[in-house]
Amino acid sequence: MLPFVLLLAASCAAQSVTLPGGTLQGGQCTTSNASFFYSVPYAQPPTGDLRFAAPQPYNGTLGQATTPSPKCPQFSQSFIEYPYSEDCLYLNVWVPPNANNLPVKVWIYGGGNTAGSISNQTYNGCNLATDPIVVSVNYRLGPLGFLGLQDFGIEGNMGIQDQLLGLRWVRKNIQAFGGDPAACLRSLSLSQLNVTLPRPTGPTINPASISGFGPFVDGEIVPANHADVGVQPTRRQRPQDITEAVYLAYLNSTFGSAASTVENRYPVSAFNSTPFPAFSALVQVYTQTNFWCPAYAGLTRAAQNGVPVWTYRWGQAPSCAWYNVFPPGVLPIFGAAHTAEIPFVFANVDNNPPPDGDCSFTAAEKSLSRQMVGFWTSIAANGNPGSEWPQFETEGTTGINIINESSSVTPGMVDYSVCSFFQQISAGAAGNSSTSATSSGADSPVATYTSGANSMVTQLSWLLVVVAVVGVCTIFM
Repeated sequence: MLPFVLLLAASCAAQSVTLPGGTLQGGQCTTSNASFFYSVPYAQPPTGDLRFAAPQPYNGTLGQATTPSPKCPQFSQSFIEYPYSEDCLYLNVWVPPNANNLPVKVWIYGGGNTAGSISNQTYNGCNLATDPIVVSVNYRLGPLGFLGLQDFGIEGNMGIQDQLLGLRWVRKNIQAFGGDPAACLRSLSLSQLNVTLPRPTGPTINPASISGFGPFVDGEIVPANHADVGVQPTRRQRPQDITEAVYLAYLNSTFGSAASTVENRYPVSAFNSTPFPAFSALVQVYTQTNFWCPAYAGLTRAAQNGVPVWTYRWGQAPSCAWYNVFPPGVLPIFGAAHTAEIPFVFANVDNNPPPDGDCSFTAAEKSLSRQMVGFWTSIAANGNPGSEWPQFETEGTTGINIINESSSVTPGMVDYSVCSFFQQISAGAAGNSSTSATSSGADSPVATYTSGANSMVTQLSWLLVVVAVVGVCTIFM
């Protein structure tokens, strides 16, 4: 899901930038007029005594910035990037020519805190750095980033502290690239912290403090934890390997005594028109409990706390693969799946999958990309996406819907009504009552699916994105 932090920016940019530690020598993008600066160190290598420690600001010499940085060690079973090294706390910067008073977008990649890196070509900022400056930040993953054993002196949340230090680096140094040093950097992405909570007393950036949930509850950096969501499906299993027995086992392990209630709402039989019914049922439940409804919780809590927020429902199934790890023929199954909007908001619409694929988006998709990039840039520059994108309100759940059939943006209600069902399940209030999966009405997700959606995962895995603004800062999930 999109973890951008956008700032205000100013001044000039070039392939040579002088910072306190020396002069960075960058390079020229081949797909745009932007300059790039790769592998800019923002922290000391987290090795030796600094392994499992909070990151320390880099105080060494700067020089060449044209070689992609190593990935931080990867701990995912299905999405691993090479080569990797523990010496990985670097960031990338892309700068338009003659940058002056431009907004800055800071990308914090996803990957379940176990995988991902700034060197992934899907996140290349060359095409995006036309109006804004773009920055991306590497951070530690898996146990190196999120192990917490306080009895042994491992405080935890090292990966989140990496992100915070990277944001502080931007605040301190972005003026040399065209940035405004007074721009606020008060927030992490909602994909990292999930919801906006009352402010804790932990480390802060500027007067406002980081607030929300993270992988390890330490009472300071991450003050609290969200409810247990149960066992997740095995990611390495193929769709045809997900049988009804596997689906039922997933429901039992995740929902316990309420499993039959969820099964009644999402029976495998309701998905018989899809190629893999049990897989489709599992994906529907998993998507709504792990993406859809947590996004709604973050929206409502932020709005209650007076934070301006925007939401969109992504329904555009890309015509090209956006990661090179996707096997051939998978796009019709994926549809508008998780991460499907990334190439659109990065303006990477040609040569997909990056860096040198042979697939280009359609004219309608390219138009949609320009519109989404414009929304993001408007938020960075003005604190809101503009009049075409209504602000979220708890009454009416307003936002925008991106429609697959027309590659268009439609303002209106984003339907979160199904979340009341899972709130009851979570609270244990559902009991043994059942809700028919084939009942009519907007709050019946399977009914919505079976009423004529052309792409299976267009309905099963529509991506929900929360955009929150704190002062002049924004948070992307």
